[in-house]
Amino acid sequence: MKVTFLVTAYPTTGNSVAGIFHKTLAEALVRRGLELEVIAPVPWVPPGLSAFSRRWRQYASTPQLSMTGGIPVRRPRYLHWPRADKWGWPHRGFVHSLKSLSNQADLIHAHFAYPSGLAAATLSRSRQVPFVLTLHGSDVNVQPFSNRFARRRFVEAVNQASAVLAVSESLAEKTRDLAGRRPIVLPIGIDLRRFSQILHKNAARQLLGLPEGRRIVLFVGSLVRSKGLQELLAALMVLQRDQVSGLIIGDGPMSSAVRVSENATYLGPLSPSQVLMYLAAADVLVLTSYAEGMPTVLVEAGAAGLPVVATRVGGVPELLDKERGLLIPPRSVEAIISGLRYVFENREQALQRAARLRSFVHQEYDVSANAGALIEIYKAVVERGFPLKIDSCHKSPAYAVAKATSDKAYGNSIA
Repeated sequence: MKVTFLVTAYPTTGNSVAGIFHKTLAEALVRRGLELEVIAPVPWVPPGLSAFSRRWRQYASTPQLSMTGGIPVRRPRYLHWPRADKWGWPHRGFVHSLKSLSNQADLIHAHFAYPSGLAAATLSRSRQVPFVLTLHGSDVNVQPFSNRFARRRFVEAVNQASAVLAVSESLAEKTRDLAGRRPIVLPIGIDLRRFSQILHKNAARQLLGLPEGRRIVLFVGSLVRSKGLQELLAALMVLQRDQVSGLIIGDGPMSSAVRVSENATYLGPLSPSQVLMYLAAADVLVLTSYAEGMPTVLVEAGAAGLPVVATRVGGVPELLDKERGLLIPPRSVEAIISGLRYVFENREQALQRAARLRSFVHQEYDVSANAGALIEIYKAVVERGFPLKIDSCHKSPAYAVAKATSDKAYGNSIA
């Protein structure tokens, strides 16, 4: 079976974290013997424009064909303009950029409803192959609410797919309310092998040059207002008197606000291996978002055995409920302060919660097992043929089968 991933972002040498979860899943599928190709269209850069913007320079310098982890990654150019995702039809640019590619895939797997999902729907019809759609978060929580136009595009993408997946129960429920179709719930997961020999906190701090006597709060994510950065920075200022320091990893419009904060150190965007070092060195990971799908960083913190304080939004409670972490309301400086103080003042209970989260992550978020479940869904879609659909359900039966079956049972090749 040959599958094409259609995505809006995939790691490059210039940006190792963009779409990193796509790469994690793609490599897990290939390890199971699936033949896979990734297509990640990149905006076309008019001559001279790259001199005025770091982002456009990165677009212009991105190779159109590369091999990453043994997977061919194609990045055809397409025409893009400001705010096109809200008001335009950039999925048509996606489709046009792919016309010259000779692709004999048995199935297309699009990630995010727009523009990838709607582009996949067009390609599915023209090439008479089925497509699977995975919903990740902003495509459900944000885009459909921009305007009626955006909501219509979301509904079209969801209802044209042969199978729809969501990375959390929360997204599945919201999709059912918006589009009348409930996706199969299948998290992507993480590569747990990376966490098998994580450093002790003191050793990690020594390597990173961090003080041993201070309590370190770690934030990893996009530096945008909707991540609750304004509230977090205010909370860190209050906690300064408690020997607490904040470390902020990521990039975005609020990076300048982080840089001038008196009690937060801006580390910028870091590679996955560097992030892992800081997860080992921190006392607690905090996530202060207003909305989320299923944040990968929380799963990684769980695998690292790090206590977590996070807002009760989106799929976050699916991870942290049942005393696997500490949930707080969003948009509240006081809640952030009290949540972090609880972790520091009740260290033993916080570590017990972290241990429960680690066990849960190993059970539900192993990318290898979840890739096996996804392959079973691919097989069901291809066997039923174009354009039949796989009915939605609470959780795919294939998911349970994959969890209960060893890697050996799947074999090393996919027919």
